[in-house]
Amino acid sequence: MTVMVATAEDGAEAASVIGERCGRLGIQTTGLVFGQGRAAAVISVLRRHARVLVVSGDEDDVPELLTALRA
Repeated sequence: MTVMVATAEDGAEAASVIGERCGRLGIQTTGLVFGQGRAAAVISVLRRHARVLVVSGDEDDVPELLTALRA
């Protein structure tokens, strides 16, 4: 499993590359987007590749979400 963590302002390009590769290899992907602002770009990229997509305004949620995913 691959977990991609991105902020609302950054990460769309990297998420696209990682998501494409994981898809070709059959690796399950999860996307976590944190922060407020222009999240639409990174969300639209992750939506194409992530089986699970979580959007949160609080970066402090990262450890709890990773624990819940057993990552």
